[in-house]
Amino acid sequence: MDVRVSLSAAELVASVHEFLPYQVDISADGNQKRWLRVNAPDSVEFVPKEGMRIVASATLHHGVPLVPDVKIRRSVMMMRPHILEGEPGDTLAFAVTLDELDTKGIPGFIDQSIQQRVNDKMHEHRRQIGWNFTKTLTRAIGLGQRSVLIDAVQLRAGRGTLVVLDDGITLSLSIGVGFVRRTPT
Repeated sequence: MDVRVSLSAAELVASVHEFLPYQVDISADGNQKRWLRVNAPDSVEFVPKEGMRIVASATLHHGVPLVPDVKIRRSVMMMRPHILEGEPGDTLAFAVTLDELDTKGIPGFIDQSIQQRVNDKMHEHRRQIGWNFTKTLTRAIGLGQRSVLIDAVQLRAGRGTLVVLDDGITLSLSIGVGFVRRTPT
């Protein structure tokens, strides 16, 4: 059976509003001492055939005592949907990149260093921003006592394909249907 899931640009934009604020750990050892928090969005727009462009302020925390947090007036991020293949199955993931960072009173080369660090960390955690549809849709549904010979209907989700359109995204996948037989007694 073929299944198609479509999300409109408006639904995707609304989901970004729910997703933010978001905090990215940028410490080298994952101890949460250095982080960048992207605040609620000032604007979100769907970019045809690409994804969502997000403009928001942010806060950079250094994790150094007596060093105040840095307020970032404007950051621009892109969330690009794609299929990430792997175990235990395919994931509809969103590659998040920080494209611009505008800090006040910090030299540009430090901005770029922070931006690169955030992008590296977002790439490491790309599986966390997504939906493993293969795992979700692969199920055995028990039939209980309704059948003497069949114990369950087995659904197995296959690989997915994603198309980013002018007005949203479409995820297509096939789901195989099988049966789990009871062991004769």
